[in-house]
Amino acid sequence: GAAPLGAGLDLPANPMKLRASDAVHGSALNETLSDTKLKPAYAVLDRAVADRAFPGGVVAVGYQGQLIVHAFGRQTYDAISPATSPATSPAVTPDTIYDAASLTKAVVTTTLVAMQIEAGRLALDLPVARYIPEWNSGPNPEWRKGVTIRHLLTHSSGLPAHKDYYLTAHSKREIVASICDEPLEYAPGTKTIYSDLGFILLGEILERTTGRTLDQLALERIF
Repeated sequence: GAAPLGAGLDLPANPMKLRASDAVHGSALNETLSDTKLKPAYAVLDRAVADRAFPGGVVAVGYQGQLIVHAFGRQTYDAISPATSPATSPAVTPDTIYDAASLTKAVVTTTLVAMQIEAGRLALDLPVARYIPEWNSGPNPEWRKGVTIRHLLTHSSGLPAHKDYYLTAHSKREIVASICDEPLEYAPGTKTIYSDLGFILLGEILERTTGRTLDQLALERIF
C-alpha cells in the first residue's frame, strides 16, 4: 500500500569519464584532487595495515573527472615483520589482482543455486548427501545426515568457517574430500557461522548436477 509497482524516478545515465590526475606534483588545474589532499585518507589505510586489519590494498578516487589510484601495503601478512627484517611479501601495485571469492558467493553461487531450484534440479531441504554421497561418510554421521542445501546457503551446516586447504591440497577433488572428512562443529541449524567450506560444496553440487564448471555456468547464465 505504500506505492504502486514500478513507481519511481527515471533518470538519464550520467557516466563518469575519468582522466589520470597529476597526483604527485599537482597543478593549478589539479587542486581539486591530489595526493596531498588525500594524505589523511592514506594515513587511515596505513594504520589499518599496521593494525593487521588487512595487509594492503588499492584505493581509487574519482572526483570531477579526475582519477587517483593509490596502492599501499603488501600482498600478505608475511610482510608485517620487525623493522630489522626484510619484507617477504610483494608490494601491492595498481595492477595487483585480488581474490573476489566472498563477492562471488552472493553474485554467482547463490544466484546459480536459486536458478537450479527454480528449474527443479535442486531442492532447498534435500540432504547434501543426495548430491554428494561421500558427505555422509565423514565424522558426526547423525548430524551430517541432516545437513541440507538450505543449511549450506545460510551458513548453518556445522562446518567450520575456514581451512587452509590450499596449503596441502593439489586439486579440487582433494578439497571436496577434505571438507567431507571435516568434523562438524555444531548441530546443523543451531548456529550461523560464515563458512567458506559450505559454499565450496555448493559449487561442487552445481557442477555435478549441471555437468558444467562453475565459471562456465556463471558466464552462460549470469554474465
